[in-house]
Amino acid sequence: MVRIEFNRRLQSLLGIAAFVVIVAGMKAAAPLLVLFLLAAFIAVVTLPLFAGLQRRGIPAPIALLILVLLLILIAAGATTVLAGSVADFTANLDIYQERLQHRMSGLLEQAAERGFKLSDFIAEQLDTGALWRAMGDALAGISGLFGQLFIVLIVVIFLLLEAAILPKKIRAIQGISDDTRQRLADAVDSVRRYMGVKTLMSLLTGSLVAILLAGTRTDYPILLGFTAFLLNFVPNIGSFVASVPGILLAFVEFGPGRAAIVAVGYVIINVGVSNFIEPPTLGRSLGLSPLVVILSLLFWGWVLGPVGMVLSVPLTMTVKIFMGSLEETRGLALLLSASAPEEQGGTE
Repeated sequence: MVRIEFNRRLQSLLGIAAFVVIVAGMKAAAPLLVLFLLAAFIAVVTLPLFAGLQRRGIPAPIALLILVLLLILIAAGATTVLAGSVADFTANLDIYQERLQHRMSGLLEQAAERGFKLSDFIAEQLDTGALWRAMGDALAGISGLFGQLFIVLIVVIFLLLEAAILPKKIRAIQGISDDTRQRLADAVDSVRRYMGVKTLMSLLTGSLVAILLAGTRTDYPILLGFTAFLLNFVPNIGSFVASVPGILLAFVEFGPGRAAIVAVGYVIINVGVSNFIEPPTLGRSLGLSPLVVILSLLFWGWVLGPVGMVLSVPLTMTVKIFMGSLEETRGLALLLSASAPEEQGGTE
């Protein structure tokens, strides 16, 4: 009995040590790993389109060529528009900071006239320069990937080619039962469905935000719509963070009235998409615990940087889905879920 307990503790220690080594390796290889993960994300999202072209009788090489040309056009357009917007926004940071301080000073004076002396407290707590710098650094970090899109597209091509023959390779492996193959296939389908639906919901959110900001004549509607698209992959927190730049810019340019309109617009868009459109389409069973969302955001952000924060929930969701497909790790997948399934409360 003592030997069994010792072996269990030894296995636990070895597992922790292996996890630490793997995480250290991931952090050291973060620049390459980020490119691969982005390529894998694009490949998973575009794989249904690739398969759909083949089902229509288009040969695989021609279907792949069509898909690659489409991705190149999208990447070229995004690079041209977004890279220029990021450079322009970064160049105007000092101007926006001065305008924000001027607006804040006016609000504080009005508050003081009404008997609310908040200037000392706000002056101590609010560092507008750090806020704008953080926004600029985050956008610059993401836009830095635009110059590496060519490498990402090459990896996407090979991933799509591999995905076309991967099922045959799995079926050819000896020692894997049909039940295991089916569970793995279901897990892959769940990941593909989650990525596809989440991408569509994020595109809808980003498009609506861009329309909102263009309608209110706020600067950089496309850039901030793209930011909302990226951060929509992070539930709850991402929507709030994505709304901050748009509200601040509206406040700096037009004052508190226009900022309030933009803020209400952000709330309507995020609540409408996240609470009414996305759950029926995606399914509540694919949710993550809020605590897990926070921890995954911190972990992947620390390991992979700003892109890791954007991909944190998709990566954690992928791990959860595959753990849920295996009997040995199904309990861990349940711990990561937003809520326990209803059948778990019944008797077995």
